[in-house]
Amino acid sequence: MKVFSKNNWLIDANEPYELQKMLEEKGIRTVIELSSDLNVRTEVSSQPKEFPEHTKLKQIQVGGGRFKREGVWKPASTATKTLAAIDALHGHLKEIKQRFSEQVLNRKGLSGLYIDYAETSDKALKDIFGILSDTESLPALIHCEQGKDRTGVVIALILSACGIDRKVILADYSKSRDGLHLQYDDVKDEMNGLGLKDEFAHTDPEALQDMFDHLEKTSSLNDFFTERCQITPEVLTKVQDNLMMSQ
Repeated sequence: MKVFSKNNWLIDANEPYELQKMLEEKGIRTVIELSSDLNVRTEVSSQPKEFPEHTKLKQIQVGGGRFKREGVWKPASTATKTLAAIDALHGHLKEIKQRFSEQVLNRKGLSGLYIDYAETSDKALKDIFGILSDTESLPALIHCEQGKDRTGVVIALILSACGIDRKVILADYSKSRDGLHLQYDDVKDEMNGLGLKDEFAHTDPEALQDMFDHLEKTSSLNDFFTERCQITPEVLTKVQDNLMMSQ
């Protein structure tokens, strides 16, 4: 019998000592940062000074350029695009974000956000699975800004690739609610400031299930990994072997 081995932590990014202490205590070799701001499509490697010597940082784009093009810009109305162009001429970048949030993202909701993350992150997922298939890169820590959306989608897909029961995956995702409850008001204010509804500050397992339902409408999840993401069966097997432990 095999069970998935996983831990959950909430670390204050403004406390580098706490981060370094945790990385050292857990023996983390790779930190995978899911970034929406990279100017490249694949991973960027570095060695931040606050990291232990044995820990490498891998920045991977999720929710970046392709997501913004296909998930935000493409479905926007001509009027929204025109007004955004006028905002850009005047340097009103915050107004642009609010406009697309109100006109596109709020209509899609959290379910649509998760679907778009999955649909536009095939290259990122290939990179992530490649890292997790290498025992020299493990243990690994995966995080994003809030730790519930990009991270939630990616972790859910990894768990699914390892054959974990869907109910367990949704319950695992829901733990973010407990971890972030002290920061909820700050997260909500940040989302509202971007023009997003309160929904985007929540953790909603139904939204994650909607993502799985969407991916499984046209093919199996295995086909999504091997055909869409171009992850080889050999890599999938290595990830399963590396992340599962015999009992």
